[in-house]
Amino acid sequence: MPSNAGFPVSDEERYYVMQTHYDNPTGVAGVVDNSSVRLHFSDTPRQYDAGTISVGDALISLIGQSVEGGRNYTFSCPSECTSQMIQPSVTIFASMLHAHLTGLRLWTNLYRNGSFVRTIEESAYWSNEHQRNTLLQANTTLMRGDELRLSCEYDVDKVTALNGAPPVFGLGTTDEMCMSFLFVYPRPALAIDGAGSAGDPMRLSYCSPLEEGNNTFTTFCGGLNELNDPEPGVRIEIDSTARVDTGGLTSKFEGSPTCSAVST
Repeated sequence: MPSNAGFPVSDEERYYVMQTHYDNPTGVAGVVDNSSVRLHFSDTPRQYDAGTISVGDALISLIGQSVEGGRNYTFSCPSECTSQMIQPSVTIFASMLHAHLTGLRLWTNLYRNGSFVRTIEESAYWSNEHQRNTLLQANTTLMRGDELRLSCEYDVDKVTALNGAPPVFGLGTTDEMCMSFLFVYPRPALAIDGAGSAGDPMRLSYCSPLEEGNNTFTTFCGGLNELNDPEPGVRIEIDSTARVDTGGLTSKFEGSPTCSAVST
């Protein structure tokens, strides 16, 4: 964690949930998991509360659709979402790309005023067995009005060569996903009237396609509390699955990446 930011533990947020996915396809008996997480607390609040922004197909709106090999899937968090941030900018200090077994290449690019700025994180050789949070060597500034584009490519031959069924997008390990978790400070909030709870501003924690039926999509921009009844400003009339990533996959690390255990 950066020395000036931390995830808050308060009366409102008294607990965190650790979610673990187990996969034992051959049914090996007697397997024991001894994984653990070490949390560090401080009685002295840090300058900024940290938060996460989930981008890509973070709500799995493509669920059930077949995954096509050789196709570039690009999901946009449009400027119409980030332009509603209360903060003029937030700092991205870590990132975690996420896909499953047939992922081939993943990358997140930043655009400003329609022009490519930089690649935030990339994996040119994706492996489902080696997923990690990455502390960025150089922090990235996400400004109000910027756009984020997450791209994923897949090699479905990875499973069909093993006589597996062609994958679809979904929740299971043998299904596929395309998303990224961006760790930022300060925790971003949206300037949307009437949003949030108990007078607090709505958090920007998801920027993702929202399936509206008949294979049509808008963009959801907000927190999960607003997902069941998104109001104007939360549901943006932009198909965020239809963007093209013109920047492409570029190397962005100023040195080797650092693996970390960033709390989600």
